[in-house]
Amino acid sequence: MTRQSFLATPDGPLALHWGGANRGTPLLWVHGYTLDATLWAPLWQRLPEFRHLGIDLPGHGASRPIGPTDDLAAFGRAVLMAAEAHGATMLVGMSFGGTVCLEAAAAAPTRFTAMLLGAPALPGGPEDQESADCNQELLRLARERGVGPWLAERWLSDPPAIFRGAMPETDLWQAVYATVHRHRWDELFSPAFAPRDTGLAGRLARVRTPVRLLVGDDEIPSFARTADLLRRIFPSATVGYVVDAGHLALLERPDAAAADIRTWVRSVGRVQPGSCNTIIA
Repeated sequence: MTRQSFLATPDGPLALHWGGANRGTPLLWVHGYTLDATLWAPLWQRLPEFRHLGIDLPGHGASRPIGPTDDLAAFGRAVLMAAEAHGATMLVGMSFGGTVCLEAAAAAPTRFTAMLLGAPALPGGPEDQESADCNQELLRLARERGVGPWLAERWLSDPPAIFRGAMPETDLWQAVYATVHRHRWDELFSPAFAPRDTGLAGRLARVRTPVRLLVGDDEIPSFARTADLLRRIFPSATVGYVVDAGHLALLERPDAAAADIRTWVRSVGRVQPGSCNTIIA
């Protein structure tokens, strides 16, 4: 069972979701594009000993709409505000949420003690052409037809392979399908949200936070290459490969992901440079 609260910010309220233990420093979880924090519930149920805090990013879930000046930096600030308000020092991010975690860390290089990232993208880095083409089609549909279920149906289709691994998992697919169909698509009308190279890779050089990268063994190639790039940016980072999982590996294989997260949280502070990669069965 999760519970919800709101964080007041100068730009409007951000929805926060809580789960797990009632005490302790929370892990701050950041969801992927068009999703929200409610999808973390199965993972939190498998990690009851930890306190969990999930943010709905602007324009997602129950949080404030995306405004005309909202960009990746604004999303990073939203995560930083939630972290400051509730003392969170560890981040868990997936896909676009992992990118937002990187932005937050770059903006406050000493703020976080550890990050676990599932398949983040890196602006200016490897790009999945099928996803880029789909984004352009979404923009066209929004201009021609406005906001409606056709946007969700196009985004959930294959290609791109974003949701391919989730489709066979009935409960997960139903939850993802419903969440994406609730999405408001504010970002399609916000020019600042358009993907572009923000110099994030260079700014990450100041970050000394221990990093764990989780990648599905059937990951989209561009995201797998991004994990390799981040492994070079963060020399002490370790990479785990989730068996029989795609882009949303944390959601697709919650048992394996929870076991890795548990081990990672308990080992923070003892991460050694050059640690070997692992295979998660």
